Amino acid sequence: MAVDTTDVTATRERLGRVGLFTSAWRSRPLPEELDALRRIERLGYGSIWNGEGIGGRDAFALAGAQLAATSTIVVGSGIANIWARHPATPPP
Repeated sequence: MAVDTTDVTATRERLGRVGLFTSAWRSRPLPEELDALRRIERLGYGSIWNGEGIGGRDAFALAGAQLAATSTIVVGSGIANIWARHPATPPP
């Protein structure tokens, strides 16, 4: 059976060759974090991955803010804490 890899190839291209996962700025105010993300985007990174810890920013709300602040970078969540939301919460 032949597998169509068109979607996989397109997704890999959008993610870019190098992505970034960091929590270095998590203690900073959100505007500072978004400024740092815009600088990362200008450096040519294709994607950024976020993690969600207890007491931190909501992974999905943060992704929305990051997408609104940038124009080309792909945003993903490496960790969405299951304890941070009710089990009946529908997916975004």
